[in-house]
Amino acid sequence: MTMRITLLLACLAAPATAQTCLFPTECFDTEACVEGGWEVTLEGDVLSTDFGDLAVIARPTESDGTVVAEGTGMVVMLTPDPDAARASVHMDGTMVNYAGTCMAPDDATDGTD
Repeated sequence: MTMRITLLLACLAAPATAQTCLFPTECFDTEACVEGGWEVTLEGDVLSTDFGDLAVIARPTESDGTVVAEGTGMVVMLTPDPDAARASVHMDGTMVNYAGTCMAPDDATDGTD
């Protein structure tokens, strides 16, 4: 029993692996897409953005890693993918869509540039 508790505590104390996504393309509402530069980092139940940290409030599909996060006056739906990541930001009646890529968690934490 003591070993099970120790193992459980070790798992809980393990840091979450961060995944960083870069979005060089952004599309405002119905306007043409333009060059962007937005970056987000997903770590555990927090999505860190240039505008602040958002709490992950849902994971609608575990299979593709999609998360919905909320905070700082916006709701973000992020589908991380190494080849075709997508994010949709909704705020004050405006929607911004982003296209980009995400580094695999191992790539983001291996210390290489």
